[in-house]
Amino acid sequence: MKARLQKEKDNVRKEKQKNEALKAQLDAERQKNNREGHDQISSSSYQQEIGTLAPAPSSFRLCFLRNLRRKAVACAYVDRAKAPNDDDYDCMINEIMDSNAMLCDRDGVLGDVSKGAMIKWPKAYVTDVGEPLN
Repeated sequence: MKARLQKEKDNVRKEKQKNEALKAQLDAERQKNNREGHDQISSSSYQQEIGTLAPAPSSFRLCFLRNLRRKAVACAYVDRAKAPNDDDYDCMINEIMDSNAMLCDRDGVLGDVSKGAMIKWPKAYVTDVGEPLN
């Protein structure tokens, strides 16, 4: 009886070791796939299927465009590496939160602008997403 019990314990221990080895191998394979495939997935057909814009170049930052009352009215990609021209940034609209907000570079409102369109916005009213409002 003790021998049979010991044999069962040994079998369970071996099975656990085998499972742990397989789990470690699976984790290593997942990490490898995540490192290699992450960029391919993020810029591939997945984004096209859900209708999002292609990722912006690395110099572009996702920012909030704010009105005179400092309320966020749109979300846009801004090239922060490029020096602003006349205190304005060139912004590519990603999402409009207030379609009635006035445009700064021409007559009209944000509702007149389509997603992906380029507009100019004053540097003083552009804040990075996650940046605290002063």
